[in-house]
Amino acid sequence: MIRNFLLKFAGPTLLFAGLIAPCFGLESSKDAAVPKTEPAADFLTHLNDRGISFPFTYTGEVFGDLSGGYRQGAVYEGLVKAGVQLDLEKLAGWKGATVLVSGMYPQGGGITNLYVHDFNGVSNIDAYNSVRLYEAWFQQNFDGDKLSIRIGQLAADSEFCISNGCSLFINSAFGVLPVVSKNLDAPVYPLAAPGVRIHFVADGSETLRTLYYFSTDISDGGLKHSGFQKFCKTLAPGNSCVKSASYLMHESHFSAIRSFLLENSTTLVQDDSGIPCSFFTPDTWQMRFFGAYPGPIPLFKNYGQQKLYEYYRTTNPVPLDFGIGYRHHAKESTLMVATRKAAGGDEPKPKDAPAEAPPKAVPAPTGNASTALPTP
Repeated sequence: MIRNFLLKFAGPTLLFAGLIAPCFGLESSKDAAVPKTEPAADFLTHLNDRGISFPFTYTGEVFGDLSGGYRQGAVYEGLVKAGVQLDLEKLAGWKGATVLVSGMYPQGGGITNLYVHDFNGVSNIDAYNSVRLYEAWFQQNFDGDKLSIRIGQLAADSEFCISNGCSLFINSAFGVLPVVSKNLDAPVYPLAAPGVRIHFVADGSETLRTLYYFSTDISDGGLKHSGFQKFCKTLAPGNSCVKSASYLMHESHFSAIRSFLLENSTTLVQDDSGIPCSFFTPDTWQMRFFGAYPGPIPLFKNYGQQKLYEYYRTTNPVPLDFGIGYRHHAKESTLMVATRKAAGGDEPKPKDAPAEAPPKAVPAPTGNASTALPTP
């Protein structure tokens, strides 16, 4: 056992030593037989000045379980991370553009799988032995880095939900919560997934903000087996917008996401394909309606809302000068703004008086959300 362990440890370590020794100009006892490495370092510096860099890190660790766990023993584990990063501004004059492609090679069985069998995972580099592509993305910065868009294969834990102090510790629980990373194939180490990350600084502000984009299953079953709703909960309460939503929240098997929005939204802006208007109770919500309501497009003809149709037919909502949703022409679009009332059912008071008086708030309509529209 000791012999096998030493062989596993010695192989990657000798390889690592062979990789880093030239970088620091280390010389063997036979100085005359080993050429100087300054030209190689100068070559890498030249490439870096031209916008081509090769990020490389190697992490090696030895853990031993002396007491407890599944059984006692020690294990070596390593991680090679390497990539190519191109600064397209230096390389081709493309201002603010960067490309990165990186891969990794985890090595070793991991003390969690072989000895401890704990839930959190002892090591934060523990992964299956395999050479794999990790991240591959293109990033474009605008307006002095006030807007940054990154698109490609991204790791969520490095972009969205990494702990600021996790790099100071070895225990993997200081990174992404194990309840998320251990129970689903989320795009966190050692996996990545297609995604978009947008950083921006709003006009009149110096605070960097982040726009998150996720592609996920929001059905009741999908939310139950993912960490998406838990992540959204960390951002609540907030303002929500729903458009072109395929009338999913009209169905019973999308009740969880519907309830989440109703419980955690301060203001909700949507077209008629979002939450049925019958779910906005008058004691909780102030409703305002804009545009017109000709009903759903033929593809979704069974999702007409009788009460919403009656409101638009009998009142005079403020016209829209833009289109939204499936009926994207301005004169056909439907827009609803639901604002949560203050405690006690009082209507919220705006901070500043608008230039034009908003349409008068009306009680939220009630009735069956899936009733077909009558023929005009």
